[in-house]
Amino acid sequence: MKASIALSLLICAIGGLIGLQDQRRLAAVRGSHDKLVAEATEAGITVDSARPGDGVRVTKREREDKDAEAKDAASKFIAFAKEMEALQKKGGPPDEATQKRIVDFLDRIMSLDTAQLKILIAEVRAAKDIKDETRQGLIGFSVMTLANDHPQAAITLLMESSTDPSGVLKMDGMGKQAMSTALAKWAKDDPMGALEWVRGNGAKLPGLVDDNAKRGMISGAAVQDPKLAFKLIGELGLKDGERAIDSVVDAARTPAERTTMLTALRDHLATLPEGELRDRAGSGGIRSLFENALG
Repeated sequence: MKASIALSLLICAIGGLIGLQDQRRLAAVRGSHDKLVAEATEAGITVDSARPGDGVRVTKREREDKDAEAKDAASKFIAFAKEMEALQKKGGPPDEATQKRIVDFLDRIMSLDTAQLKILIAEVRAAKDIKDETRQGLIGFSVMTLANDHPQAAITLLMESSTDPSGVLKMDGMGKQAMSTALAKWAKDDPMGALEWVRGNGAKLPGLVDDNAKRGMISGAAVQDPKLAFKLIGELGLKDGERAIDSVVDAARTPAERTTMLTALRDHLATLPEGELRDRAGSGGIRSLFENALG
């Protein structure tokens, strides 16, 4: 998960009290965690209990230990949030030790697997003595973590929330951002799988699969197949074509990717009718590529 998104969610949850330097620290924490997960995967070690048939088999005792770990994390997460509520009432920023604890909590939550995150979300949802705003912030951060690491599991939770007023997360800006992130992550690894899901659920859940979610999906698909991503702008009926093109172009980060993207952009523009809209789309796409090249 991008540090800025993760931090923004936790800021919402605990009072908005972390400085820029801690965003850099969180980025380092996330990078270290991702590296360890990659090394474990290469060694054949299962790091996601949602796929128990892969890698090392998880025993009943190990599963119980992992469940207990998730409940312990939730308990400490809730207690810490209450501390932050009290700190917010007093006013003033947290000291360095508190800031370090915040980053440590973020790292711990990001280390949980799918089943553990679901337990944590259920525990936070059931907590009686925290503000609703805090509850939504904590759940939002957890769902965003799930969206980044286990997108299909996150989408399942968000689907429940979209049809159930008591669902895990209100489908406001935070819920919609989680859906966009989940679809982007899914489409990055499996663009056709994500596309089939959108095709099958978009019409049934328009409040959930909105233009923001569709832009997330095509931005992920663009990493593997820019031509497909451009084609989907029209197929999915995105209203703001220029913004959608920016979402696709933004996926090109290396010189080779930008060259491939430029070719795909030219092919896409050739399918549009001549006129001001095509001209704006072309200039906007080229500008985004140029900005990416500048870093």
